Amino acid sequence: MSNKEKEQDLPILEMPKATTLSWQTPQGAANRIIDMPLAPLDEMRSLRLRLNQSNILFGRDMFNQNDLKLLQDDPAYKKLPDYKFSFYSMEPSAIDFLKAMITKFRPSSILELGSGLSTAVLSQHLNDLHAGTDVKPHYVSVDQSREYLDETEIMLKKAGVAAFVNLVQMDIRSFRVGENSVHPCYDFDEGKLHAAFDGVKPDFVIIDGPVGKNHPFARLLTMPLARAYASKNALFFLDDALRDSELEIMQSWQAFNDFEVCGVKCVSKGVMVGRSI
Repeated sequence: MSNKEKEQDLPILEMPKATTLSWQTPQGAANRIIDMPLAPLDEMRSLRLRLNQSNILFGRDMFNQNDLKLLQDDPAYKKLPDYKFSFYSMEPSAIDFLKAMITKFRPSSILELGSGLSTAVLSQHLNDLHAGTDVKPHYVSVDQSREYLDETEIMLKKAGVAAFVNLVQMDIRSFRVGENSVHPCYDFDEGKLHAAFDGVKPDFVIIDGPVGKNHPFARLLTMPLARAYASKNALFFLDDALRDSELEIMQSWQAFNDFEVCGVKCVSKGVMVGRSI
């Protein structure tokens, strides 16, 4: 079978409606005001085009080691003294920004796409935030690799936060978008998500996957598919937002009537802030 014939057999992308099962909307998602300073996406794209160099805003070096001070007092990170960052890890300043966003907006259900150190740190922070309240927090981390999820689970146990997280493995599936465009994304399983969240819609979504080593636009479909399961006015955060491919991905997301790209926080490799409408 030729590659062309294989592509024609791929499923055409259809946006899920998340209506098969009964979902609850978490309290607190309404009336959120995005008032932190953010760089407008159009300005960031214009700057990138003017500089005229591939990934010039994204950077090619590891973060400044002084950034580790942002996590030095974090209770989960302190239990992981042997953790080694790689170029693909979410950086300390991005994790610190997400911690601040959790504190500010007080979500009760977080969906994380792509697991790692952030899973340990942010799940601990979410649990601490709601300790002593009547809110039962949910933190669900999805990854495409069972092997990597097993490594994450070991790390969560070392950090003492395994009880705070539901780890869910979802395969990658290729979707045909239009006539000639093929893109990978998680093969979202509503049943798995519903069980992991106890039927409560996530109101805070972190996109740090899928892995895009062989496809620069691997995250293109992640928001359009994930938002079907998120609550109204859910907050979305995209890591690596200053990479050329992510700048183009965010531009395409602006075309959705029920999603707003609010801007980019210029920490680490960039974190997009957006929300479903």
